[in-house]
Amino acid sequence: MAYKAEHGDCMVPDRWPENPQLAQWVGTQRKSYRQRRLDTHKIRRLEEIGFEWNPMRKVLELWERRFSDLIAFKNQRGHCNVPAEWSKNPQLGKWVSNQRGNYKRGTLSAERIKKLEALGFKWGKPPGKK
Repeated sequence: MAYKAEHGDCMVPDRWPENPQLAQWVGTQRKSYRQRRLDTHKIRRLEEIGFEWNPMRKVLELWERRFSDLIAFKNQRGHCNVPAEWSKNPQLGKWVSNQRGNYKRGTLSAERIKKLEALGFKWGKPPGKK
């Protein structure tokens, strides 16, 4: 509950240096759930606080939500050059910056590259940035 109160969700990272015991416990709960070894009372209690059994699904949903935000930004501004530290939507600015970084490292999927490029996304730094 303390993690959720601080972070707003139950998406404890697999390797969380701040509390490795919690990260390991969360992994154990997910594994027990997948193996159908977690009793229904524990499942219900975890779900009541918003525990995510499949964190990858949440990650995929978040990517699509930010992509929708980028579409709205482009519709308003006519381009995809969201400032990295954009006060109106800081999450979108960081997300756009992360997409560029992932592309540069070769870790962005071909499907996502195609979606971003179809929108007119540019991989270089936005104009005016050094």
